[in-house]
Amino acid sequence: MDDLTLNNGVHIPPIGLGVFQSAPEETAHAVEAALGAGYRHIDTAAGYGNEREVGEGIRRSGLDRDDVFVETKVWVSDYGYDETLHAFGKSAKKLGVSQIDLLILHQPMPQHFDRTMEAYRALEHARQFSATWFSDYLQTGTRVVSGACMPEGASASRSYATTLARASRR
Repeated sequence: MDDLTLNNGVHIPPIGLGVFQSAPEETAHAVEAALGAGYRHIDTAAGYGNEREVGEGIRRSGLDRDDVFVETKVWVSDYGYDETLHAFGKSAKKLGVSQIDLLILHQPMPQHFDRTMEAYRALEHARQFSATWFSDYLQTGTRVVSGACMPEGASASRSYATTLARASRR
C-alpha cells in the first residue's frame, strides 16, 4: 500500500499501530511485534501514558529510526506556548527521539481558544517534527482554515492535517 503524501511532501504510512488503552507493560512488545510484521507507523499520545514503552518497542525492533513514522499528541492541559514546548520535549524524551514525525494537538479547547492558538504557534516555532495535525476540531465548532498538509485528494473530515493552518471560531 502506498504512503499518503501530505501537501508539504511528508509521507505517512497509511496503516499504523495505535496504542490507545494499551497497557504500558504490554506496549513495548506490541510495538516491536507490529514493526516486525511490517507496520511502519506508530500512533501514541502523552495522555495514553505509554510513550516511553512505544520508544522502547521501536528500539527493540532493530529498525532505523528513519524507517518508523512516529506520531504523538499534546494533551489539552499542555496547551499554551511554553506549556506546549515543554510537552513536546517531554514526549521526545520519553520516546527517545529527537524528531517526531507528526505532532497532534489532541483535541480542541474552544473555551480556551487563545491557549489552543498559542499551542499551535509553539509547534510552528519548534520545527522538530515534520507535520502537525488538529485532531477532532471540525466536530466541535472550531474551524481550521487551510489544508497545507492534508493528504492529496482528501477533503476536510474528523481530523484535518495542517502545517500552516490558522484556527478560527465559526
